Amino acid sequence: LEGSFVGTQDSFGVNLGGYGVVALSETVFASGFASVGVGQNDLELSNGTLDLQSDYTTQTLTLGGSVTGVITRERYEIWPELAFTHCHTEIGEMDFTADAYELTDELSLDAGHVSLTTLTLTPQLRVPMDGRPIAESLDTASLSPRVICERTVADQTTENCGGGLELGLTSNSDDGLSRVNTTLSVDRVDDTTRTGVQFKIEHQF
Repeated sequence: LEGSFVGTQDSFGVNLGGYGVVALSETVFASGFASVGVGQNDLELSNGTLDLQSDYTTQTLTLGGSVTGVITRERYEIWPELAFTHCHTEIGEMDFTADAYELTDELSLDAGHVSLTTLTLTPQLRVPMDGRPIAESLDTASLSPRVICERTVADQTTENCGGGLELGLTSNSDDGLSRVNTTLSVDRVDDTTRTGVQFKIEHQF
């Protein structure tokens, strides 16, 4: 965190939710999910004179859904997807310990809530990497350019649009019981750049 005050925030939490998928036709699918979560946060800020520290909890509700199509060609597939996500986080009262000039005081702040709604359009290109037909491929690469629009509601309401790109590689075992998925992503919305790396291993017992 940088500005008049600099510092760090460490967070961990627990989420519980569920999702479902339904086939609208042979090539169009719809999905939806919902989850609730509780987070524990440790915030430390300082401007060189005043040190602030707060331990606080947050409650989060997340809802989302998508509609995905499948356009099949001999050597590749295109999966156009329209998706939305709405997340509401309740922060509430934050208690701060303030230290300055060897004096300590207790402060409180009603931080309220933050809501974020995201709409994403992604035409994903999927290509087999092992020379097999796309339906039989064990190694598949994906290229996913996307358009992103966001609406944030807190003390003020902001609306911004941007774009991004995601690269992925999925490898399946010969018996179909194991899968390794790696994704790299970069998004630019307004003046903010976000980068991400995800590595996931799945195994069916």
